[in-house]
Amino acid sequence: MNPSHLIKSVVLLLFWVSQSAYPQSVVCEATVEAIRLSPLEQQDLKNLARDIESYINEFEYTDESYNLVFEIKIQIFIESVSVAGSEKLFHAKAAITNNYDQRYFDKRWTFVYTPNEPLYHTGIFHTITSFLDFYVNLLLGGEFDLVEPLTGNRYYNVAREIASRGKNSPHSQGWRNREIRVNDITSNWRLREAKGNYSDFLYLLYDERKPAEALIQLKKFMKLYRDIFEINSLDKYSMEFLNAHLDELNKAIFGYRDESLYNEWVLINPTNEKKYQVYIDRLNSN
Repeated sequence: MNPSHLIKSVVLLLFWVSQSAYPQSVVCEATVEAIRLSPLEQQDLKNLARDIESYINEFEYTDESYNLVFEIKIQIFIESVSVAGSEKLFHAKAAITNNYDQRYFDKRWTFVYTPNEPLYHTGIFHTITSFLDFYVNLLLGGEFDLVEPLTGNRYYNVAREIASRGKNSPHSQGWRNREIRVNDITSNWRLREAKGNYSDFLYLLYDERKPAEALIQLKKFMKLYRDIFEINSLDKYSMEFLNAHLDELNKAIFGYRDESLYNEWVLINPTNEKKYQVYIDRLNSN
């Protein structure tokens, strides 16, 4: 599928916001919660959220010609503070999401933060900027896999390189797990291909108004999910993507007036049987 067509798609605007609203390709909203810290320590962190937003929002993470931006929300929960030599270390958890179908929770982030010291893009490992760049690239990898299967490789490779540097840095805590995370995501090629099939299905159905061709993509999507859940019925990332799009998927399938499609989904994904049954009942009531 030609990526230029995707840009015109109303469906993909559910994922992305028009570039006309912002001059940058990534728009981040950051919050910092530090209620466990002393008032003085909280004061040290008062500008951290602003610094993170500036660091991400003022940088072009992609030179792709899509005239679109990607939304990212980062919530940081500071757990404690320690001192190692001349460094003050903040120990935190963080939730990172695209506000839709990608969600990551990082339980072990240790960083050094000096108030009033700007964050820069240098390419050198840094406890804060490397963490941010890792997750921005992880999210971008998932977004671009929606355009075409495996086109997120460029961003996943950057995330993997960052994790490797972090793992070998003096502040290595958590970086081995992040490396495992990106490897787990990239190795699930069935999910990555399924994402492309799903966006093609919606594009062909709604924008091109070609339901027969769209159905072919839907069948490919279903086949890949059947294979995924046969291997691991609780695969985390596959389940998160499906759950995020389930209402949208059910409404799209309803137009075919074909109960067998829902019955097949019940077999593939029995966890959501009740949601499929709602649409089966609607079909049978007409």
